[in-house]
Amino acid sequence: MKHHLLFSILYFSLFTTVSHAQTLSRQVLASSGLSENAFTIGETFTLSLGEMPRVSQGFHQPEMNTSAVTEAGEWTFAVWPNPAHEYLNIRTSRGAFQWELLDNLGRIVLQGSGRDEEEIGIIGLSRGSYFLRIYHTGDPTVITSQFIKL
Repeated sequence: MKHHLLFSILYFSLFTTVSHAQTLSRQVLASSGLSENAFTIGETFTLSLGEMPRVSQGFHQPEMNTSAVTEAGEWTFAVWPNPAHEYLNIRTSRGAFQWELLDNLGRIVLQGSGRDEEEIGIIGLSRGSYFLRIYHTGDPTVITSQFIKL
């Protein structure tokens, strides 16, 4: 009986050692199966905007991009009322501007332009959350404000 018990313990210890059972290792497998040096930083969703917008999900990011932050010039704006029912008002400190209303999927539902102050009719829009994007021609600064349509 002792030999049978000793043989069983020896067999299971050798089997688990040789088969690497229950071995934990930290690794990330790329979908292409190739080998490369990379890093993981733990984000779950990333949207990269630029010439080629890219959305990535998961944890494996094979490259690191550094971006510069440019301070926006003096530009103030006001959007009211929020929540809105019939009209949305915009006032900016930089004169002529363009605006776009986007739904939650990023589709442009209304667009136009104004000067100093603009009133946008939103009666035809469905109830929900929208984004107002304001920008000036030739200026890379874009201001986005969220509002609710009642």
